[in-house]
Amino acid sequence: MPKLEKSYLSCQPTFSVSHLCQFVALQLSRQAAEVEIYFRKNSINGSLKTEDTSADNEAKMERLDGLERLKEESSLFELYPMLASGVGDLELLYSVKAQG
Repeated sequence: MPKLEKSYLSCQPTFSVSHLCQFVALQLSRQAAEVEIYFRKNSINGSLKTEDTSADNEAKMERLDGLERLKEESSLFELYPMLASGVGDLELLYSVKAQG
């Protein structure tokens, strides 16, 4: 799997998941449509970091082996209160779709 030069980045809360896909794709010399952004579910109880389980929030994510894929239209501003760590970081993971 190709890796980013830095394992972190700092960006504005107005960025969308789509913006992050475009950035990662550019860094990896890929197309944005090939990149997906995920977050890791809480491994202790399998829940999100907050108690908010509204249908709207659930509709924005798809499950995949302990990871939740974020929809491209989601903004970091929306995701931060729900997913930020105790130290204020929003840890996301990326994946390049398998070809074929």
